[in-house]
Amino acid sequence: MSNTNFPIQREDELKHNLAHKVLPPWRRYDRFDIEYVRPSLQSSKGLNFFQTLKWSPGGRSILALTENQKLTNWPISTRDTDTKEQAFILGKDEKKAVTPSECVYSFAWHPFQNNEKQDSDLFAFSTKDYPIQLYNIAKQQRVSSFYIVDHREQFTGSHCMDFTPDGEYLIAGGTDNVYLFNVHQGQKSPVSTTPTSGHGFSTWEPTLDGVQSSICLNPQNPRTVALGTFNNTVGIYDNYGSRPCQLKFSLATGTGITCMKWSPDGCKMYVGSRKSTQIEVWDTRYAQDMLYELKDHKGDTNQRMSFDTFGYEGLISGGTDGCVSVWQGTELVEKINVTDQRNVTVAAVQKHPLDSSLLALCYGRRSDIMDDEDGFSSMEYWNSAFSSLQLWGMNNAFP
Repeated sequence: MSNTNFPIQREDELKHNLAHKVLPPWRRYDRFDIEYVRPSLQSSKGLNFFQTLKWSPGGRSILALTENQKLTNWPISTRDTDTKEQAFILGKDEKKAVTPSECVYSFAWHPFQNNEKQDSDLFAFSTKDYPIQLYNIAKQQRVSSFYIVDHREQFTGSHCMDFTPDGEYLIAGGTDNVYLFNVHQGQKSPVSTTPTSGHGFSTWEPTLDGVQSSICLNPQNPRTVALGTFNNTVGIYDNYGSRPCQLKFSLATGTGITCMKWSPDGCKMYVGSRKSTQIEVWDTRYAQDMLYELKDHKGDTNQRMSFDTFGYEGLISGGTDGCVSVWQGTELVEKINVTDQRNVTVAAVQKHPLDSSLLALCYGRRSDIMDDEDGFSSMEYWNSAFSSLQLWGMNNAFP
């Protein structure tokens, strides 16, 4: 890819060090549970669960989306325990929520004031049939709006968004198009709209068809953008999504991409898909074939599952078995059940942006009837907390 520089890594030495490094024990700091209240087994009303979460850029709060379409900001504070060790707690009394008008497609934190003294208060969210909203959670008010208009001149939402590291632009994926908005100037219409498929493409230029479902900026060169689609294909673009597509590849399994992560060196990409039991790893410098796959992922679900990188060539992810798994390269080195031995999908796992020893995760799912596969009676099933937002710690974790 043009204008892309990747650092040289001593791979043999780093892999050898990781292979002999023992993972530290896990410790749960705090949790917030959602109890299910079912007035009738024939109705799904009253159900609520955590769907996904994202750390703020400075790591002082967590923005979580629940099934009732509320975005809640949970402040994170520290306290000293009796053993004089530092613990982290969720600010249950200080949390603030916003309820969008429609189903939330995606959301992203703005990196404004990303420093040790003050964290960001701004985030953008996209909903069905409404413009993208830039919201100030501290002031509880909308800051600005950004319009994506389809061929019928109707507003349409974006299933994936991300801000540039300087916060000047918002990149939003659409259907056969990628949009770039100027945040600082507050322009409602995009400053550029780049088609990824359709008329006007030459036979040699790769195209990216369908609804774009995931977006990820290269950590070594943020102008390089990876876009994933519900058609299970990935395209990599330079200069914030400008043509032509530099690289395109398709996943071997799954029904639609739900999460992508670059490796810290910006050379490899981890890609997860719906209804897939593996996470595929691709080398974006070549991409002739898949580099390797992380098996036993436990991702056979239509829920959107998000994972995170964990050190060099490491990955941490949830699963439908209620466990969080850690890989080093192709090897599964750690698995811990975080759902009190229940087979509930752990939908999101993210490490703290500044401290990799602190993790946040959430789990939960919708279920209209009690099935025997869970192994619980109906009374035990509905009286137990089947959705939770949790903070976990790992001493001396990977950098």
